[in-house]
Amino acid sequence: MNGTKTAKTRQRGLPDRSSLQSLAETYLDVQQQHWPKEIARIYPEVSRDSDLGSMIELFERTYISGEPSKEIAGPSERGMLGVAYCRYSDANSNPRSLDQQLKNVLERAAKEAFFIPWQYVFADAAISGTTDQRGGYQLMKSLIMRDADAPKCFFIDELGRASRDHIESLSLGRLIEQCGKRLIGATDGFDSENPTSKIMLTIFSMLHELFVDQLREKVGRGMDDAFRQGKPLYKPSYGYALEPILDDDGATIVSQDGKPVQQVVIVPAEAEQVRRMFKLYADNGWSPRRIAQLFNEEQIDDRQAWSNTLIRNALQREMYRGREIWNRTAKKMDPLTKAIKTVNRPEDEWRIREMPHLRIIDDELWQRAQDRMKKLSVAYNPANSSITRNEGHAKRIFNYFCYSCGNPMWSGRGSSRPVVCCSRGRDGIDGCKMDGSKTLSHIDQSLLNFILGKLADGQFVTDLVNAANKHLTDLSRAPLPNTEVITQTIESKSKSIDRIVGSLEAFDEEDDLVPVLQKVAKLRKEVSELKTLLTAAEQSHTRVAPIRPDQAAELVADLSELLYRDTEASNRVLSELVGRVRIERGEQISQRRFKWYAHFSFNAVPVLVEIARQKSCPSTDMWEFLSDRSWTTEFPTNLEIRSFTTAEILSKTVADMYSAGSSRNNIAISLAIDSRTVDAALRLWGDGERCYLPNQRLIESRRFESIESVKLQQEVRRLVDEVGLEFEEVGEKLGKSSALVSRTYKQADPTKNRLLAMDGTILRKSPKRRISQEQINLIRWHVREGEMSNRKIAQEVGCDHHTVADEKQRMAREGIDI
Repeated sequence: MNGTKTAKTRQRGLPDRSSLQSLAETYLDVQQQHWPKEIARIYPEVSRDSDLGSMIELFERTYISGEPSKEIAGPSERGMLGVAYCRYSDANSNPRSLDQQLKNVLERAAKEAFFIPWQYVFADAAISGTTDQRGGYQLMKSLIMRDADAPKCFFIDELGRASRDHIESLSLGRLIEQCGKRLIGATDGFDSENPTSKIMLTIFSMLHELFVDQLREKVGRGMDDAFRQGKPLYKPSYGYALEPILDDDGATIVSQDGKPVQQVVIVPAEAEQVRRMFKLYADNGWSPRRIAQLFNEEQIDDRQAWSNTLIRNALQREMYRGREIWNRTAKKMDPLTKAIKTVNRPEDEWRIREMPHLRIIDDELWQRAQDRMKKLSVAYNPANSSITRNEGHAKRIFNYFCYSCGNPMWSGRGSSRPVVCCSRGRDGIDGCKMDGSKTLSHIDQSLLNFILGKLADGQFVTDLVNAANKHLTDLSRAPLPNTEVITQTIESKSKSIDRIVGSLEAFDEEDDLVPVLQKVAKLRKEVSELKTLLTAAEQSHTRVAPIRPDQAAELVADLSELLYRDTEASNRVLSELVGRVRIERGEQISQRRFKWYAHFSFNAVPVLVEIARQKSCPSTDMWEFLSDRSWTTEFPTNLEIRSFTTAEILSKTVADMYSAGSSRNNIAISLAIDSRTVDAALRLWGDGERCYLPNQRLIESRRFESIESVKLQQEVRRLVDEVGLEFEEVGEKLGKSSALVSRTYKQADPTKNRLLAMDGTILRKSPKRRISQEQINLIRWHVREGEMSNRKIAQEVGCDHHTVADEKQRMAREGIDI
C-alpha cells in the first residue's frame, strides 16, 4: 500500500506507452534504411509525424493475449522472416535500452537477409532474466515451436538478454536445435549454426549467472549497510510518506550522487485509517474482506483497490508498531516448475531496527490483532482447530453444532431459504443420525425470542440481583482461610530450591544433572501454584457493596440493544450468552416433518461484566469480583424450535406504534402489511403471547416485490410530485382506485414511515390537500360540538370519513380540545 493514487496496474513486463512509441519509431527508422520497399508497402502512410498508436496497440494486444499474430505481411523475394527480442532488468534501468538493443538486432538481421516484421518484435521491461516467466520471452519461445509458416531465425542483442539462468539458457539452446531454428546474438557473436555454439552457450550462460550472483551479493551488501544507517530501503507503506531532510538553513540535504536525502514520516490522516483498520479487526470482529469492502466504498486513499490480501498484510506489518524488519524472506525458484516462491529466512539472518518515532499502533492493540489472527488461522486448519470458522468470521449470529455427533453444522440452501445441516449425518459418518436440515431463520427466531423475552422479564433481573447479592453475603460470612500454613509451605519450598541450586557448583561435568533440574522445576511449579492459592485466599473476604436492581436493569437493557447490531457484533455477544448451540432433530410428527430442539446454557454474567467495564458502571467491581470467582447464573435450556407468523414477528412493533397513537391504517402502511395482520398482532400482544424478535432486521429482509403498491411506487410518485396530479386523477390514469394510489404514495419511504408511526405521526399525504380550508374549519367545528359521528360529519362536509378521523388526530396533536 502506498499513499499516492496510482493508475490501473499494467501487466508485469509490458513496456509503458512512451517506451513503445520510441521502440516503434526506432523500428521504422532502421527498417526504412534496410527494407525501404517493404516498409513502404506495409506502412504506406506512416511518416515521422504520423500517429503510431496502431503499432503500439498491436504490441500491447499481442503481449496481453500471449498469442503471436499469424497474419504477417511477408518480405520481398530476397528476404526471410525473423524475430527480435529485447529486455532490460530493473525499473531504474534506462528504458532507451530497448531502442538500442532493437537497433543492433535489426541491423544484424538485415546483414543476414532476414526481415523482422513489427508483429515479431517482442520486449520485456523491468523484469529479471533469472526467470522465464516473461510475456515477451514466452511469445518468442512459442514461435520457436511453431512449424507451419514460422520464422526461422531469432535475434537477440546478446545471450544475457534471453536468460541469465544457466539451466534456462541451455534449455533454450536445446529447443532451438530440436526445432531446426537459428539463434543469433547481435553483439556477442553467438550463432547457433556455428560448430562451437554449444561451447559458447555453456560458457556465456555460466558467466551471465555468475554476474547475477555477484550483483545480488553487492546489492544485498549495500542494502544491509543502508538499513544499519537508518535509511529507507523501500517505498513507504500506507500511513507513511517520504520527505526531504533539511539542514539548519532550511535547504534540502543532497547525497553524493546529487539526490535529495529523504526520511520516512507519518501521514496523520492515513495513520488514523490504519488505527481504524486494526480496531475494526481486533475489537469489532470484522474480517479483512469486510474492511476492504468498507474502504472501497468510502474510497479511502482516493482509490477502490483495497483487497482482502492488502488488509491482511497490513495487519501483520511490524512497521506500524515502530519496528522494521528487513531480510525476513527470500525468493526461491522451483527448479522443476520454474515458479518463484517466497520463503522465510532463519531468524538469525533477519535485520531489525526499532523506530519508535514511526509507531502508529500501540502494543495492546497490536497484540489483540495478532492474537485474533492466530486464533482464526487455527479455525481454518481442522486438524488443530479449537474453534469453528463461524466462531472466527461470523456469517451466522449463533454457532450451531450437531447434537448427535458434536460437529459444527454447515449452512446450505433449501428449496427457497437458507438451512443448516450436519454434513456427517447427511452422509451417515460415524453413526450420526442428523440426516435432515432445518430452516436457519426458524432457529434464529426461536433463540432470539427466548433471549429477548428473558431480558425483558423484570423477574429475571430481580432473580439475578438476588442471587448475586446472596453469593456476596455467603462469601463474606465464610470462615477465613488459614493463610499462615500456605505461607510457611511457600518459604520451605523456596529454601529447598535455593539449596539445590547452590549445590550445583559441586557437581562434576560427568554427573547426570537431569534428575536434579527436574526436581527444581517441580518445586518451582508447586511454589507458583501455592502463591496463586494464597492470593485467592487473601482476596476472598474483600468487602464489596451489594448490587442495586436499577444498576443491573440498566446493564440488561444495554445487553438487549447489543443484539440489534450486525451479524459479527451480535455473534460475539450471543457466544457469551448461550455458547455453542446444539441442534437436535426430535420425534416425527408427519411424513416429512419432525420436531426440532436447541440445547444451550444461558449465562448473562460474562457479558454484563464487559458492559459494566465499558460504561464504567458503579457495579463494575462487584461483577468483576463475582466473575473472578467463577460465579455464574448459567442454567441448561432445551428449547423447541418453531416458525413464527408475521403477526408474531411484528407484534411488539405494532403494539409500540399503536401505543404511540398511530392508527391501524398507518401501521399497516408503514410495515407493508394488511390491517388484519395488525389486528392479529395487537390481539397476540394483548393476550400475553408476546414475541420479542429484533423486528428491524426481520422487517428489512421481507420481500415486497409481489405487493401491487410497491410495483406502482415509482410511477405514482412521478405523477403526484412532478406532474402534480391528485390521487383520483392518478387512479384514473393508471386504472387503479384512489385508495390504492394514496396507500402507494404513503408507502414510498418505508424507513421514514416506520419512524413516523413509532411517534404516532400521521403519514405524509399528497402535496395537494383533498379538502378546502372551509371544509377543514367545518370539520373542526362539528368535532368540537361532539354531536355527530365521523360518518355524519363526512356527509355534512362532503368528504370521506377517514379524512374526518385524520383531522381529529391533527387537532389532538395541536392541543385542541375535542
